[in-house]
Amino acid sequence: MEKKILDELNLREQMKTLWQDRAMWLRMMLISGDGETNNIYQRLHKNQEDIGDALKPFLEKYLFCWDDIPGKDNGIFIQYLFRNYSINWILPMENVTVEKDETGNAIKISSENNVLVIRLNTDRTKAVFELDISGRNHEFKFNAKAENGKLNIYQDNVESRNVLVMMLKNSITMSKNLIISEKANDIGSSLETMGTLRATARSIAGLLSGFNPEWTQNNLETVLDNQINSFKDEIVAHLNKNNYADSEAYTKTMAQASNFADMLIDGIVKANHPI
Repeated sequence: MEKKILDELNLREQMKTLWQDRAMWLRMMLISGDGETNNIYQRLHKNQEDIGDALKPFLEKYLFCWDDIPGKDNGIFIQYLFRNYSINWILPMENVTVEKDETGNAIKISSENNVLVIRLNTDRTKAVFELDISGRNHEFKFNAKAENGKLNIYQDNVESRNVLVMMLKNSITMSKNLIISEKANDIGSSLETMGTLRATARSIAGLLSGFNPEWTQNNLETVLDNQINSFKDEIVAHLNKNNYADSEAYTKTMAQASNFADMLIDGIVKANHPI
């Protein structure tokens, strides 16, 4: 069997295991006693880290060509900075100047009162800029790759992985809160938590869809939403001691976890992303 096929099968198995483990540990959190919950919660957090690590190689997105700034990629570059970092002074574009320094290793965007500089590192493998957010300096990194005689800039997959893990952990916290609300028969809190869970699922689907044209937001969102519904059914059935419905809901949750993993790997393969 060719190495590429083996790599795909191994990654598919790894991804299914990670997402099914997620469903399994959520189940354990539901049926465990209060004394066990914190340990299970920490184990779930580790699972989200593992999912992020497995997906990290595929969370890289082309942004712009360094060599085409200043030039035809000015608009792409400026719109990206505005959309992702809320740099309001950077628009309208006719009010800013975009230029490189004499070495070609730094791009400066400036207006009458503001300056932003993005710099390449010495070996031209990373691009970095600093931004003041609420009085604190934050450093943002990008990957730089020499491809076909051009230097292309990509969204850094480490930062993307960290954002994904943060969203996944938020969904775990909301799942824990949903269990607590249902056990307390707090209908208002349960409805609010379900709304937050769905919003987080939309954010996860939206984030992932930006990295692969085969990962369509609607499809990813639908499967994640179905998982939320099945987990809610699982909680209700378990608390009502309806063993048959409980088992059916858990089976659905596991199947949807497997389905989501398959969707991710199918998208990677269809997009011809190296595995």
